[in-house]
Amino acid sequence: MLTLASFETQCYPRDKFEIIVVNDGSTDDTQERLMQYEAPYRLVTITTNQKNGRAAARNIGVAAARSPYVIFCDCDFLVTPQFLTVHSQYHKKSPNSVISAAPQCWKSVYTHLYPDFSDQEKDTIRQLLNSCGLWDDPYWDANTSVEMVTPDDIRQNTDILEKIAAPWDVADRIKREYLKTDVAPWLLSATRCLSMPKKLFHKANGFDPHFDQYDLEDWELGYRLHKHGYRFVSIDKVIGYRQEHPASSGVDANLEHLRKVYRLHGFHDPELSLFAVCPPWEKINTYKNMLRILNKFSRYKRPSYQRMAKSMKQLFAHTAAEFNSNPHSPWYHYLSRTLGSACIEAEKFLLQKSTKYRYRGILVIMRKTYQNIQSLAPNRD
Repeated sequence: MLTLASFETQCYPRDKFEIIVVNDGSTDDTQERLMQYEAPYRLVTITTNQKNGRAAARNIGVAAARSPYVIFCDCDFLVTPQFLTVHSQYHKKSPNSVISAAPQCWKSVYTHLYPDFSDQEKDTIRQLLNSCGLWDDPYWDANTSVEMVTPDDIRQNTDILEKIAAPWDVADRIKREYLKTDVAPWLLSATRCLSMPKKLFHKANGFDPHFDQYDLEDWELGYRLHKHGYRFVSIDKVIGYRQEHPASSGVDANLEHLRKVYRLHGFHDPELSLFAVCPPWEKINTYKNMLRILNKFSRYKRPSYQRMAKSMKQLFAHTAAEFNSNPHSPWYHYLSRTLGSACIEAEKFLLQKSTKYRYRGILVIMRKTYQNIQSLAPNRD
């Protein structure tokens, strides 16, 4: 409801946009709240009879959209008054592009104190609220959520968000890496805040509904958009804040969804096969630098570098195939651990200021790693 209230503050003309909420088989009071909400803009509510998952729900929303442009906005994302205006401006400057607010959209605020928060999270909130005189000791043991921000706070544009903003942010080096689009630009396709012409969405066939839980469904769409040749552009300002809430207690779908990615797209593109070695959500810098090394070696004039790039790509593909077959197997864990260490060591050479022996050193690391794995492969259990 706070997200919907934040759209009331838009500088963009209210008759020029619509909000579509897909209530994906919820079992709480979502539908009741939506029916009671009197929106000052066009609001379309679609309720499914059963839970279909984020991918299918978003496809339903796009099918109902009347505009030639769509913006995906998570339901826990508070938008600033310039949100729609900024997206519109970027599409005028970069037509037929995918516009993303990542990595600037990762800033968080504590709009509620939930009983399911860990003691560490509660202590963070206590420190924040103590600093502005809003903390009350009973909050710590409350067995229901405590509302820190109300819809009226949002409508009246108070400074409450600044007071309850999380005291951390994503490291600058990680942000800088996401902003670089020389390799895997599709990693910008985080649907917390993502927009594109609707025709691009349809040409890529939308989200894959087989991704029925949370994780990777947005990157998988981004990968297909990238393969269609569409450009990705990042918005260089903060236009919204994520509301912190307890982590989902459901089964982590990341592992199974990555296997779905491999079943859809195979193992031979290193932008995907590297997910099984140094996944970008853990080591974005190492992941991208390894792709740069492979690209450099593939273009090198010396055949020894080209052969090593081919061999390493085959190893990454083999590791991804092992992951897909059995992500818990000892052989997969050996491969991912060995190749992951090699990627880290190669990255160190790549980042050295001296360039004289940079790629020669990386070649030695790769060759040694390849030989070690090849020596064990025939004898593995």
